[in-house]
Amino acid sequence: PSAAVGAGEDAEGRARRRGTTARALARELRGDLDAIVLTAMRKEPERRYASVERLADDLARFLAGRPVAAKGESFSYRARKLAARHRFATGALLLALFVLVSAAIAVGISARTAKARLVEVQRLSDLRQLTDLRARAEELWPARPTQLPGMQAWLEAARTLHDRGTDHASALERLRARALPYDAQQRELDRAGHPRRSELDAARVRLASLRWRLEHESGDVRALPERIATLEREIGELEHAVLERRTWAFTDPADRWEHDELVQLLDELAGFAAPKSGAIDRMRSRAELAEALEKDLGDTHAEAWRAAIATIGDPARAPHYGGLVLTPQIGLAPLGPDPESGLWEFAELSTGRPPERGADGRLAIGEETALVLVLLPGGRARIGSAAPGTGDDPDDEDRLTRADEQPPNAVELAPFFLSKYEMTQGQWLRFSGSNPSAIAPGQQHGDHTTGLGHPVEHMSWEEADTMLWRMGLVLPTEAQWEYAARAGTRTAWWTGDDRDALEGAANIADAAARRVGAPWPAIREWPEHDDGHVVHASVGTYRPNPFGLHDTAGNVWEWCLDEYALYDLPTEPRTGLRQWKGGREHCGRGGSYMEGAASTRSAHRGHAVLGAREASIGVRPARVVE
Repeated sequence: PSAAVGAGEDAEGRARRRGTTARALARELRGDLDAIVLTAMRKEPERRYASVERLADDLARFLAGRPVAAKGESFSYRARKLAARHRFATGALLLALFVLVSAAIAVGISARTAKARLVEVQRLSDLRQLTDLRARAEELWPARPTQLPGMQAWLEAARTLHDRGTDHASALERLRARALPYDAQQRELDRAGHPRRSELDAARVRLASLRWRLEHESGDVRALPERIATLEREIGELEHAVLERRTWAFTDPADRWEHDELVQLLDELAGFAAPKSGAIDRMRSRAELAEALEKDLGDTHAEAWRAAIATIGDPARAPHYGGLVLTPQIGLAPLGPDPESGLWEFAELSTGRPPERGADGRLAIGEETALVLVLLPGGRARIGSAAPGTGDDPDDEDRLTRADEQPPNAVELAPFFLSKYEMTQGQWLRFSGSNPSAIAPGQQHGDHTTGLGHPVEHMSWEEADTMLWRMGLVLPTEAQWEYAARAGTRTAWWTGDDRDALEGAANIADAAARRVGAPWPAIREWPEHDDGHVVHASVGTYRPNPFGLHDTAGNVWEWCLDEYALYDLPTEPRTGLRQWKGGREHCGRGGSYMEGAASTRSAHRGHAVLGAREASIGVRPARVVE
């Protein structure tokens, strides 16, 4: 048997004669017949075959290729014998099993690949949806009840998108687990390049200084421990931020690309959902405003609107309007008529608090006041001016006329709303969340400090046009503006043909600016005049024109809707908009604190290139009568 052949002193010799080794020879001999011989030769009777018949039976099984009793009953042994007797069937079965296993593996790999691709597609889709939602948000203006269904659908889509951020964050975490090790050199580079590193260093210097003072100074140091504790907390927060890992390196460029895409997506989602400043909160506020305006119209201001409509439609009580049929205007609250002009005024509710009238009937305005829109009756208006002796109508003549104010022309204007004041910095800020003004609150100029009640300025024409559109307002056309500024007058200024009549009615370049060394050339035009302000004044500081409009002469230029064009071009009916497209400049009216009296004439036309932003250019909003 194999046990004897592979053992003993002559084992290697026997193996060499057969061209093999003792171990290999023993392994080759080991098998069913070997087991039968070993069992038959056992020394212990109980371990041998019980009878000759049992030995013969096992030999018969060996010859038939069936399992023998001497090898035991193990599953693996019996399976091998079965496979040996049925080689073809076993081969086919194994092939089928191989195919099935291979298919399962392939399906698993395919499923994982498909899932990875789905995650990638979802990520790219979410980046695209972010862009689409931002674009859609710009379409959901103004904040009116009719926009509410669109706003609510937008908010639902935005919330769903934001909720998927957790999946993207998990994907980023798994990806970063495959990043290259974060070594000391990379860690130091991250710290050195952190945007708050200098802030941390400065805080540490301040802390060291405070500790030194606490230890060495003999004066009153009772407040120092609390200051030190506060600074230590701040430093702890800064250290946590500065020590945070900021860079991840990968061997596979595809991983780097995926990492950067995920970081970008998560950053944008965080900004999208940021409290107050994020697009989701801004849209939620917009929807709340639309709901409030709907409630105001049907509840809070319903009675005031009924009274306003009845009065304005009665020629006996409101002769200016000639029986105008008015309907409630979403977003406006009636304030009643101005006591001097008799024209009705309305608060624009999205921009602040409606002002109240004092005992004298005048509006009390402040930094929190909403825009006040005056309902102007419209009608036939004369626009422009003519040199003395050249016009058909002597009332058009103006010795200071310029070529672009000619020829004078008549337009028919429909009723429209125009702001009683220039739009303030507070009103712009409350609606948009930002203030573009160059002369901002807190600045001191001469004897006056700028506040939120000063006119907003330093916005381009495009920015003004977009902001007013979001409010449901518009820029006035030049024709509307001049009609409103003249307020029924035909003189150079609404105050008359003599500039001295501007006293108390205009803020221009004069002695007040000269006293502080302002370099404006226009100061020389009227150096003895003193309106008391170096730069723009709070709106309503100067007396109003006959329509009750303040600051149509000076303070800041006011953007108009028109492109700058000659007066020989036709105008649109009802608005007087000059029909000219393709120019590079837009018009501004009224002059400013940097200009002389001549620039504040009712017919004077200013203009500036697209994109221009000046601290002397603001806006007076208008609104279409709906």
